[in-house]
Amino acid sequence: MAVKSQIPVMDGGRPVREVFLPFARPRITETDIQGILETLHSGWLATGEKTARFEEAFGGYVGNRFAVGLTSGTAAIALALQVAGVRAGDEVITTPMTFAATAAPIVHAGAVPIFADIDPGSFNINPDQVAARITKKTKALLAVHFAGRPCEMGILRHLANSHDLVLISDAAHAIEARYDGRKLAEWSDISTFSFHPNKNITTGEGGMLTTNRQAWAEHARRLRFHGIARLSDDGFPVTDVVEPGFKYNMSDLQASLGLTQMETIENGLESRRLIFEHYNEAFRGMPGVSVPPPVPERSRHAMHMYNILLDTNCLCINRNRFCRALNLENIGAGVHYRSLHQMSFYREHCQLKDEDYPASAFVSDRILTLPLFAGMSVDDAQSVVEAVAKVLRCYRRNGVR
Repeated sequence: MAVKSQIPVMDGGRPVREVFLPFARPRITETDIQGILETLHSGWLATGEKTARFEEAFGGYVGNRFAVGLTSGTAAIALALQVAGVRAGDEVITTPMTFAATAAPIVHAGAVPIFADIDPGSFNINPDQVAARITKKTKALLAVHFAGRPCEMGILRHLANSHDLVLISDAAHAIEARYDGRKLAEWSDISTFSFHPNKNITTGEGGMLTTNRQAWAEHARRLRFHGIARLSDDGFPVTDVVEPGFKYNMSDLQASLGLTQMETIENGLESRRLIFEHYNEAFRGMPGVSVPPPVPERSRHAMHMYNILLDTNCLCINRNRFCRALNLENIGAGVHYRSLHQMSFYREHCQLKDEDYPASAFVSDRILTLPLFAGMSVDDAQSVVEAVAKVLRCYRRNGVR
């Protein structure tokens, strides 16, 4: 039996775990449930008092004066671009190592996504590559804090100031992150966040736009609900559509979950930190695997995802087969992300090639995301380590040690 357990399930063996461990799982408590029930009993489910309370709490946590609750992080990026003045023909520089939600709003705005290659260690956008791509058409820099690791915000802030650009943070992974002792939103002109169920806090679905610019916040509030402005006519409240808007407003049902999730956000980070450090200790020095580099002093990683890089040169299977092998061991590993420059739409629309993004191409073919969420136990993490070691051992090329 012990010998058979060393054989991967892909080759007929038994799995490391009997029960599947997902890549992510939302942290839902009785307090969360009671908050939702309270809202249901109130009879007010749409945007209202709880949304306003959540916006105030969240804005204070991330370091911005104004926060606008929305239906998704994607909606937040779309409104951020619009209130920042990004228009058809403008260029927005961003990273290709991100989810599709970062780039699609740029295209929908009629602007052009300009991808800058990444740093192969941090997986974040490389400021030197950003500087090389700034032109007279550049309107904004859209920085993605990959997996919760803060970008080089000091350099990006300097570039934005020097070229009169808007600095937008896609902080979907990075609510709790800090750069050089400051909250990420404090470095940015406008920031966007996601509350999808796999994020560090959740509202089921939802997002937030934050800024210190009151005019931008007011514009975003108008845009999120059909472009309607509320006026007064002889003391009677009336509405006027002053521009074409969207239906992006957050509901009180979502906000009630967000409010209670905020109460345990730091506890959730600490829980993930324990698993993150367990992985680091276990994988550091393991042949065939590279672990995330340390975070610079005075900065803080939000530890949203744990990514390893596989040395595919020492394996007889590729990354996708490796991931499949882990899934069969009941480990919910995934790929975050396949670089956007390799996706058919962006490859063809922007005429992109691998040789123009060598770091992103390299990482895209080797990156692997392991389960990480608040509520995971050290035993869960250890089963992940055992499964990775098992697959590495069994699919190592002959003669490679």
